[in-house]
Amino acid sequence: MRHVLPALLLTAIPLLPTSPAYAFGKKPQKLGSIRAEPNVPVEQIQQLRSDFDWLANLENKSTSTELLDVMELKNASPSTLSSWLSARVRYVMAEDFQPSLLNVRPLFFKKVHYPATPLPEIELPEGFEFGQTLSREEWSEEETAPDEAGPQIIMSNLGSALYLGGKSSNISLGLKVRGVGKVAITSPRVGVIQIGSGLFSDKLFDASISKESPIRRTFRLETFFHEARHSDGNGKSLGFVHALCPAGHDYANSNACDRSTNGPYTVGAVIAEHLAVNCSHCSDQEREVMRLIALDSRSRIIPAQDGSPAASWDATPEGDFGSH
Repeated sequence: MRHVLPALLLTAIPLLPTSPAYAFGKKPQKLGSIRAEPNVPVEQIQQLRSDFDWLANLENKSTSTELLDVMELKNASPSTLSSWLSARVRYVMAEDFQPSLLNVRPLFFKKVHYPATPLPEIELPEGFEFGQTLSREEWSEEETAPDEAGPQIIMSNLGSALYLGGKSSNISLGLKVRGVGKVAITSPRVGVIQIGSGLFSDKLFDASISKESPIRRTFRLETFFHEARHSDGNGKSLGFVHALCPAGHDYANSNACDRSTNGPYTVGAVIAEHLAVNCSHCSDQEREVMRLIALDSRSRIIPAQDGSPAASWDATPEGDFGSH
C-alpha cells in the first residue's frame, strides 16, 4: 500500500476561475442552528427539517452502550444527538458548488497555526499514478448514488477536506458561503457539508417506500451523522478518512471502508440501530430494513493495514473550532 501526503487533495480541487459567480445578498436558509445556502432546493431543506422534527420526537426508550462510547455521550436523548450534530455541521452547500478561485482563497490576513501532528494516510485505488488527479469522490469522501445521468451526490464533508488540504500545504484557506460570506477554514470542525439530490433519490428504495417513511428518514439521518464524524480527529485520525475496501468486498478498491471502530460508518450504524429500536410506531418490517441499513455500514469496518483488528481513533478535533 502506497502512502501519499494529503497535499494531493489540492490537485483535485479545480482552483480555476471557471465556476459561476455566486450571489451573496440572499439570506441563508435555517435548519435548526445550521445555515444552508439560499440556493439549496427548498424541498430538500423542508424534508430535512421534517427529519429533524421526527428525530426530536423520538422516544428514547433504549440506548446502546456502544452508541454512548462511540459518540462520547452521556445519553442519547434527541436534544443531545442534535447538539452532537450541530457541533460538527454548521453550513450546508448546494449540489452545484464547485471549489474554485472564486470561492476558495488563501487568507493572507489570518494565519492558521496548524499543529505539528502527522497527516492521515490516504489510501489510493489500485492503478493510481502520481500526477493523476483524484476524482471528486476520492478527494472529498463523497457518498454518491447512481443515476441515468451519472453519479449523484448524496453528501460530502467539504470543510474537512479543505482543512486537510490547507494543512498539508500550510496555507490558511477561506471559503465563501452563499448567504453567509467568508468562512475561515481553521479546523475540520468548521462543519461545511454539501448535500445533493442523491440523498433524496427514489432510485435507492422500493417505489412503495415514501420519502416520509421511517426507513428513508433513517437513511438520511444516519448519512448526516456519518458525514458529521468527518469533522473530527487530529493527526493521523484527522477527518476520519475512509480506507480502500479489500479485494472480495462489495466495495473493493473504493474508498468506502473504515479502519476504526468509531469512524463514520460506525457512527451511522449506531444511529440507524438507535432509530430502529426507539421507533415506537414502526412496523417490524420497517425496523428490519433500518437494521439492514446499519448492517451495510458495519460491513465496511475492516482491519488495520498491518492486519490487526480495527481500533478506536482519537476523535479530538484539531484547530480553532470555537470561533466560526
